[in-house]
Order: sequence, then structure tokens, then C-alpha cells
Amino acid sequence: MSATKNYTEEELSWVEACKDLPRRKIHEGFCAEFERTDITYQSIVNLCQYKGWLTRPGRKPIKFNADELTWLRDNASMRRGALHSSFCQTFNRSDLSARQLADACNHRGIRTGRGVYYQAYPLGSEYQCPRTGRIYIKVSLTAGKHENWVFKHRWLWEKTHGPIPKGYCLKCLSDNKADARPENWKLIPSGMRSYLNGPCGRDYDNAPPELKPMIMATAELVYKARRAKGGRT
Repeated sequence: MSATKNYTEEELSWVEACKDLPRRKIHEGFCAEFERTDITYQSIVNLCQYKGWLTRPGRKPIKFNADELTWLRDNASMRRGALHSSFCQTFNRSDLSARQLADACNHRGIRTGRGVYYQAYPLGSEYQCPRTGRIYIKVSLTAGKHENWVFKHRWLWEKTHGPIPKGYCLKCLSDNKADARPENWKLIPSGMRSYLNGPCGRDYDNAPPELKPMIMATAELVYKARRAKGGRT
């Protein structure tokens, strides 16, 4: 159902005229003005979003002239931090933060920052996750899709052995998770991970390299034994 279906033209014009007010005040004033008890606060929020009246409650709308909008579209491929710094320097704008500039671009359909990041790198590009140490590789050029980037170790393993079955995952056999070679990763049942790490595990990830094979073999035996007895895994 359209967000504007329950409103008359007069009501829509009234809301648009008051769009710069906090949403709560718009709702209270609207219900009093038109005696509408069926319109909730969230209905007003949804209407404003649907119509593109996206000013932040309690704040003046951020305005851009034609030259500024053209510049933003021409430089949309820049990362957001650099885009904000360059924009403020070029147009002497000190009235908006990087977050406000990104929101304003999103509202106007100007895709900046990470949305363009997926387009900016060619197929085969790689980057390392700073938290896990694993390598991502770009395998698609479809703009804006998170599926463009996949774990390199999984991608290489599936190219060699086929798709990973449901209920299974890959476990790194060494301390180097950036090593994406298929021989450095072992296919294990997902339920076996708790026997390697965690409260019931054997601290596999932090174990010395010479102990890892023994811990892996022990975890496999315990997991299979529990499965055979019908216990929880």
C-alpha cells in the first residue's frame, strides 16, 4: 500500500510545509489540525521518508547548490573521509560533518564511499581482514553487492573440491589464516568446532603447531563417538 494513500492533497501539503520540524511535533500538529486519530507517529515518519522529506528532526536542512551537487556526483568514487575533506576545502563548507555529507548523498541517490568501493577494484583484487587475518577476494563486478567479496580460502577450496556441504565448514590447519591454499584448510562438521575451541574445546587456535594435528584427531574421535551414541554435538 502506498504511504500516501491515506492522505488528502491538503494534508500532504501541510506535512511538506512542516517537514523541517521534529517528527513528533509534526505528528501532534497534524492530528490536531485534521482530527486524524488513525495516524500514528510512525506513519508520519514513513510518509516523510517515502516523499523524500528527510531532514533530521530539530535540525535545519543541509542545502547544496547545483555546482556542489555536480561536484559530488563527479567525485563519488572517493572514499567518504577524503570526499568530505575535499568538498569542504573546495566549497569552503564548515557546516556539515562527514556523516551528514554521506547521508545527504544517500538521500539524493549519489553513491559514495563503500558503495562505490565495490566497483572501484578489478576482479581478483584482495584485501586482508584486520580482525581475523583472513583474505577476501573480489569475484564479481555487480555493484553494491556484498557477494562481490568472498573468503579466498573458501573460494580456492571449492574450486578444487566442489561446494562445501551443508553443515560443514573449513578449519585452518596452521597459525596463518592468510594462507588460502586448499591444503591449509580442512573440511570439518560445523558441530566439531566446539571440540576444538571454546569452553569444551582444546584451545586449538592457540596451540603450538606441533600439537595441532593431535588436537584435531582427538576432536574428530570425540565428535564421532558422541554422534554414534546419539549425544549432543
